[in-house]
Amino acid sequence: MVDGIIYPKGGLTLLAVAKTGVCKALEAISGVRERRTDTKSREFEFPLDKLDHVAAILKPRKRRAVVLTPEQVEQRRESLARARQARKTLSPGQANAIRNTLKPPDRG
Repeated sequence: MVDGIIYPKGGLTLLAVAKTGVCKALEAISGVRERRTDTKSREFEFPLDKLDHVAAILKPRKRRAVVLTPEQVEQRRESLARARQARKTLSPGQANAIRNTLKPPDRG
């Protein structure tokens, strides 16, 4: 289970947003300091050399990236171009009607 998010602040400083259940463990790490508090989470600032300690507590996962084939990219470009062209020809009241006429992109 992921208990927080880690992201760069700038330079060698990172930020982490943590659920309230793991905040005490983060506060125990030297060099980690609290920046903001919310009702459900808190934000901490820490140096890059403490990343391993913070990540062991927060258990972050790498965000999944969508990888498209060149054919899929071209299909999406064509679909978007058709939608834009069709939208130009419609009056403002009919602009949403186009959604029913376009074929959804192939996700294979």
